[in-house]
Amino acid sequence: MNIVFTGTKRTMLIADSLIMTALGGGITYDGTNSLTTRSGSIKNDGSTGVNDGSIVSTVANLSFFSGGIYEHALNGGTIPATTWDAASTCLITGITSTVPTVESFAPSFGNFTWNCTSQNADLTLAGYLNIVNATLKF
Repeated sequence: MNIVFTGTKRTMLIADSLIMTALGGGITYDGTNSLTTRSGSIKNDGSTGVNDGSIVSTVANLSFFSGGIYEHALNGGTIPATTWDAASTCLITGITSTVPTVESFAPSFGNFTWNCTSQNADLTLAGYLNIVNATLKF
């Protein structure tokens, strides 16, 4: 399944939840032609393997407002390029053995939580986790 905005300057507000679950073929949310804001949550659960779920965005067209949550519930994959409010949260829950990449270099996170109970390898976040403006939890 793909959610793709066409045209220009489309506006999307997710005030509740968008759960992206890949079941056998992958899923893509492409917000390139939109201005997407989140006061709710996006859960990227690419459950069939590494890199099944993807979000295509830029820091100019995807924003997590105060209280907004991005949950990365897959192994590997990419944390989308976005603008993080100081009271938003990037929640990492699905990593087992592969560090996710970050689409934009050195993002400034609001809150960052790493809670990967099935992690089975030593991993480093060097170069990916440079600025956390509020709370950092491991």
